[in-house]
Amino acid sequence: MGKLVEAQVSVEANGHGPARFWWRQRWVKVDRVVEEWTDAGAWWDGEREKTFYRVLSARGGVYELYREEPGRWVLYKVYD
Repeated sequence: MGKLVEAQVSVEANGHGPARFWWRQRWVKVDRVVEEWTDAGAWWDGEREKTFYRVLSARGGVYELYREEPGRWVLYKVYD
């Protein structure tokens, strides 16, 4: 089970999703995207569609990030 974070983060992306992101005063390098999916969200409340990425960092951590719109990324969960 992941720890819910929901913090806006800076992300450098490539054609396959996030390549690295800024978290806790350092860049976390993404080793690979494990899973990618799209969530419609609460469209009835005006929430936008989000693209989620579950990623494995180069140091072995597992994170979930989502992109709400171009340039807006959120670190959603951190797995211990």
